Amino acid sequence: MTDDIYQNYTSESKEESDDRQSLYEDYRENVATSQTTGINQEPQSTGANSLSFSRSRRYRLAAVGLGLLCVTAITVLDQLQTSNTNLTAERDQLQKERDQLTKVVCLYCVYSEKGWKYFRSSLYYITTEKKSWTESRQDCQKRKADLVIINSGEEQVRRLITWIGLNDSKTEGVWKWVDGSALTTGFWWTGEPNDYEGNEDCGVTGYKGATSGPSTWADFPCHHPVFGICERISK
Repeated sequence: MTDDIYQNYTSESKEESDDRQSLYEDYRENVATSQTTGINQEPQSTGANSLSFSRSRRYRLAAVGLGLLCVTAITVLDQLQTSNTNLTAERDQLQKERDQLTKVVCLYCVYSEKGWKYFRSSLYYITTEKKSWTESRQDCQKRKADLVIINSGEEQVRRLITWIGLNDSKTEGVWKWVDGSALTTGFWWTGEPNDYEGNEDCGVTGYKGATSGPSTWADFPCHHPVFGICERISK
């Protein structure tokens, strides 16, 4: 009986030993397989990767925002610079106009006491002595002026015959002003100029036959004594 028990025990112990041996071999095989395939390696931390990606994205967004801010700042600065340039130009123009106006006012104050009249940026003076066209012009030049160049009907004198800076002495029928420019618009009285007796080469305004309207010009003999109108440009 005892022998049977030990015999059974020995038999069972051998079976258990075989089982343990088999399990151990399986374990070693699994370990070897894990080392070969990398299953036993430590997995990477997905949380750390996510945090790193989030920070990188924030940095990129910050860089883009900073770039846009710089572009906006440059644009605003350019606009301010342009505006400042325009304001400076306007200021300089206003300063120039003010200086010009001050000069004109001062000039008018001085010349008005001497009998000059101001009209449209020019000063006008009617001589006090009747002289020939050439002498009247010399009189004007002594006053730093010249016989008037008429550009509009308002510049003319009515009811008083006066020399103007117009003549055709060099070429009959080709009227020129004292500055050498050709006559483009004339205010001749009816039938004028007629070069009466071939001796009328200088122009006058205020011809006695012209009673109304701007057409008051006539040609006179240049040696005929009449008053003259001097014009000084107030620049």
